Amino acid sequence: MYQEKYQFIIWNYSILFLPFSIVIGSFILNLNLIIITVLFFINIFLNKELRIYTKEKWFLVCCLYFLFQIFSSIINDANLDSIIRSVTFFKFFIFALSLKIILIFNKKSLLYFLKIIFILIIILSVDGIYQYFFGKNLLGFEHDVGRVSGVFGNERILGSYLSKNLFIALPFFFFLFRSSKYKYLFLTIYFSIIAFAILISGERMAFLHFILGLHLLFLFVSLKEFKKILYLFSIYLIILVFILLNDHVKKRVLSITHDQYGISKNFNIKDSYWGAHYLTAYEIFKENPIFGIGPKNFRVESCKDKYSSIDSKKAEHRCTTHPHNIILEILSEQGILGIILFSSILYFIIRKQNLFEIVPVCFLVSLIIYVWPIGTSGSIFTTWNGIFLWINIGLLSYLKEDILNNFLK
Repeated sequence: MYQEKYQFIIWNYSILFLPFSIVIGSFILNLNLIIITVLFFINIFLNKELRIYTKEKWFLVCCLYFLFQIFSSIINDANLDSIIRSVTFFKFFIFALSLKIILIFNKKSLLYFLKIIFILIIILSVDGIYQYFFGKNLLGFEHDVGRVSGVFGNERILGSYLSKNLFIALPFFFFLFRSSKYKYLFLTIYFSIIAFAILISGERMAFLHFILGLHLLFLFVSLKEFKKILYLFSIYLIILVFILLNDHVKKRVLSITHDQYGISKNFNIKDSYWGAHYLTAYEIFKENPIFGIGPKNFRVESCKDKYSSIDSKKAEHRCTTHPHNIILEILSEQGILGIILFSSILYFIIRKQNLFEIVPVCFLVSLIIYVWPIGTSGSIFTTWNGIFLWINIGLLSYLKEDILNNFLK
C-alpha cells in the first residue's frame, strides 16, 4: 500500500508534529509547513491516486485565490514584502489538503492529531494556572501582574491559543469519555479549567471567543438534549464566581477604559485605537475597492498622511501592521474580489456538513470563532495566527469524505 512508503510516513509524521510546532514557535512552524509542502508535491508526483483531491472545488478556489494575491501584489507597485507574503500563502492550503489526504489514507491519524492538541491544551492550561499562583510556570518563565503567558514567554498568546484550539480538540474529549455516565460533568470541569486559564491570560477577545464558541456549541447540541443547557449554566456560574473574587481579573474583563479603547457610555468605538485601525482600513478599501492594496501593504498604506484626517481621536495611532479585523484586512488588502474568493472557500467547505454529529459541529464552531467579523483579531496571513483557519478547513474537508464519522463509535 502506498501509505506504507517512507515518503508518505514522513508526510504523516510532519502533519502530526504540527500542533507541537505551533507551541514551539514561528520558525519551527514555518519550517514544518515547508516540509509538508515539499512532501505534498513528492507524494502527488509519485501517486496518481492522490491527484484527484487537487480537483476539489475548495482547493481550486484556493489556487485561484493564491494567483489573485500575487496579481494584487504586482499591480500595487510590486512591493517585495507583499509578493513574498503572497507566494508563501501557498503553504496554508497545501497544508489543509495534506491534512485531509493523510486522514483519508490513515484514519488513526485523526485520533492522534486531536489527542496531541487535547493534551497540549491541558498541559498549557495547567502550566498557566501554576504560573498565576506561583509567579513562574513549570519552565521558570515569570509573568506580569495578573496576566500569564505560560510557555509562550513574552508573547501574550496563551488565551488566544486556548480559544483557537479548544473546540478543535473537543471531539477527542467525547471519544475519551464516550462510555462514562459522568461525561458532561467532566466536560464542565474541562471547560472551567480552560476558561480559568483564558481569564488569567488577560486576553479579552480570547475570552469572548470562548463564550461565543460555548454558545454556538450548546445551540447545536441542546436541540437534541435540553438538559445540556444546565451544564452551560454551571460553567457560567464557575466563571462568574472567579471573576467576582479576583479584583485584577474583574478589572481586565469587565472594566474597559476610555483611555485604552475610547469606549464611553456612548460606545464611541471610533475614538479607540482599534477604531482608528478600522476606519483607516475602510478608507483604504474605498480607494481600492476591487483589488485592494495587496497583501502586507496595510503597514505601509496606513501610515500615509492622507489618512490622518479619519474621524477618530486616535488617528495618530492608525499606523499598524494590519487592521486587527479579518474582514477589514481582506477588504483593504484584497478588495471585493478577495473577500468573494475567501467566502467561496468557506462556502465549499461548510456546505453539506452533517450538523447532527458532534465532530463536524465542533470543527465548525472553531471555524466560526476564527472568522467572526466583530471584534479584534490577529492577521489572517501570518503563519501562527493563520494556521488555525487551515486546520479547521482541512478537518472539515476530511469529514465531508468520512460522513459516517466512525471516530466516536
